[in-house]
Amino acid sequence: MEFLETIVQYYKSTGRSVPEELLRSDGRSQHFNVLKRQNSLRSLPFHRRDYYKICLSTGGAVFRADAGEVTIDQPVICFTDPDIKMGFDTYREAQGGYLSIFNEQYLTSDLKREFKKVQTMLSDRLFPFLLLSGDEYHTLFGYFQLMEREYCSTLPYKKELMLSFLRLIFNTVIRFQKARTLSDDKSERPDRLVSGFLQLLNGQFPVDAPDTLLRLRNPGDFAALLHVHVNHLNHTVRKLTGKSTSHIIRERILEEAMDLLKNSDWNISAIGNSLGFEYVQHFSQFFRKHTGESPGRYRSAFFVHV
Repeated sequence: MEFLETIVQYYKSTGRSVPEELLRSDGRSQHFNVLKRQNSLRSLPFHRRDYYKICLSTGGAVFRADAGEVTIDQPVICFTDPDIKMGFDTYREAQGGYLSIFNEQYLTSDLKREFKKVQTMLSDRLFPFLLLSGDEYHTLFGYFQLMEREYCSTLPYKKELMLSFLRLIFNTVIRFQKARTLSDDKSERPDRLVSGFLQLLNGQFPVDAPDTLLRLRNPGDFAALLHVHVNHLNHTVRKLTGKSTSHIIRERILEEAMDLLKNSDWNISAIGNSLGFEYVQHFSQFFRKHTGESPGRYRSAFFVHV
């Protein structure tokens, strides 16, 4: 089964003491924290977490998500939740900024909706993040600094105050993003072209029925819908992600194939057909080439170890 890092495991992996209330409840109690990033990990494994995180960073890292990876060399703020698989590797020694972590039990229903609103606004990227100017970074840094100070105080109604700070951060990021939207001209920016490609690609998944066939399987299909020449799409995708358009498409199809083999009762021929392979032999060759084993062997080995 897919690994899911718990909030308790996060504290242990970063060398921090596990808060007492999490130890007592085996990680099931309400929890919130705000932390400086000076002692952050140099890298973060690529998997999902069972908690929410807002990370304000000075940049200098390669971030990985399901759709690919991106190098971020300027201030950034990221929003991740238990549905997002991500990881990163830093290449800059100094890692300034803050992060705030909290679990499902801590969020009110209203604030959870606001968190999702921010993610939706930023969802045309590999994962929800916003690149920041220097002034924008310092504005948000000030909010996190105040939040840290009040969190470490003994004031009553601390949770209400922390939720207000979170709401302030959400609204500020939304304001920053709206200002970008208003100031953008109508020209096609490289990041928008790649975002459009990724939205079309990921919009085809998950495949929820054997007769639901993939319509878009090669770079030319995507280029036609995006109204650009396929060479321009290929060049832009490689420049921003470091991978070819075809490579990203293959990765996504392979990921879906593995998921269907593990989690559906469809036969292998039906899985291959739904993913655009006219003959089961072609699907088997594709799967074996990229995993080193046949679909049938992968499926049987998975169920042996579950």
